[in-house]
Amino acid sequence: MKEMDYTILDKKLETFCSNKDVLGIVLVGSGSRQYRDELSDYDVEVIVKDHYYNQLDEEQKFYEFEEEGIEILFYPEHDFSQKIKSCKDIEHWPYEECVILHDTNQYLEEKIIEIAFITPEDREARLKLHYFEFLFSARRVKRTLTRGNELNARLVSAQMVFVLVKLLFLLKYRWPPLLHWATENLELLEGIPEKIKLMMLEVIRRPDGFLAEKLITEVDNLLTSSGEHFHFVKTDITRQISGSNFRHIREKYGLI
Repeated sequence: MKEMDYTILDKKLETFCSNKDVLGIVLVGSGSRQYRDELSDYDVEVIVKDHYYNQLDEEQKFYEFEEEGIEILFYPEHDFSQKIKSCKDIEHWPYEECVILHDTNQYLEEKIIEIAFITPEDREARLKLHYFEFLFSARRVKRTLTRGNELNARLVSAQMVFVLVKLLFLLKYRWPPLLHWATENLELLEGIPEKIKLMMLEVIRRPDGFLAEKLITEVDNLLTSSGEHFHFVKTDITRQISGSNFRHIREKYGLI
């Protein structure tokens, strides 16, 4: 793990910290996580009052210091607050393990708690949706292979793993990560059998209908051991997800 050098950040941010219109400064991205490495940069967000943001020129809303590996992005207060209700994982996941660098009157501390929170209702709905999408994809791996189209088989296999990643993190009350950090975050996610992670990798490397069916069984076992039961009757979950009452969830979070 690469050690954080906050002195570099302090020098670049000291002007912003003394600005009365700055509400808070937060470090997000891999630079704020325990798996950061020599390729990780510093992704910094500066949250400012709306009127101040509106006065900034475009070049003042984003700074990039390539040599130091620092990027500074400005957010107006209103836009930052909208992350709380966003349906995009990217609007929430970074704040689960961010580092607050400057906080005026605990503004960021309170906002970040709200942004990183997953409502039980959304989690339950998405578990069902992504499980349905996982089944849908897994059962089409064999069909695409039988039809002799390798590209389709690989795409469907990747799609299956993609929705499974989301399912696994939501199962553990976590926001799904960006795909380019999926492996590192899966390793830190407690309670996920190593067998499932290995099968996920293998089915992308070598699409196989039988392996996809085995993965369904392993995921079912994990859901059951985690206290879930919505997956017991596959036709019921299909009816629910396909129904008109679930349309808003499909349109909001669906990946297929």
